[in-house]
Amino acid sequence: MRNVLPAIAALLLVGGGCLNAGVEVDSTTESKVEAEQMIIGAVEGTVDTEVNVEAGAGTVIEVEGGAEVEANTKAEVIVSITSSGFSPASITVEAGTTVTFVNNDTIPHWPASNPHPVHTTLSAFDSKGKVQPGDSYSYTFTDEGTWKYHCHLRPGLTGEVIVE
Repeated sequence: MRNVLPAIAALLLVGGGCLNAGVEVDSTTESKVEAEQMIIGAVEGTVDTEVNVEAGAGTVIEVEGGAEVEANTKAEVIVSITSSGFSPASITVEAGTTVTFVNNDTIPHWPASNPHPVHTTLSAFDSKGKVQPGDSYSYTFTDEGTWKYHCHLRPGLTGEVIVE
């Protein structure tokens, strides 16, 4: 299993069945990001396979401890942005994986490819502006390679995505 499991939102709806982490997402949930954070907290360490399926308000998720799940979808990896940086700071993913950068800090951040300040290594990987606290920015990595990035507003905060 890849080094990305702590950062995966594991949601799966399979032909009428539900994969569930005991988290109920209802109309009071403010955003998909909030729902993903609730789910990650509930299933962290219990899912043996990397999966993701978009789920909206009203979806109920249940996971039996240690259950293995297979899905024909690409993973969505969640990277948390905090005052101390990106977590995890280095991830390895398959080509076609979407990485979502969730701002869990109290101040804005701006994920973008290196080098600072021009973002030309992978120019499409640039949020093109501030990601406010509680918001997120997603990018689908399709090209193999090691893609280093930083926070444009705080260039000392760095990370890398290794695409295989």
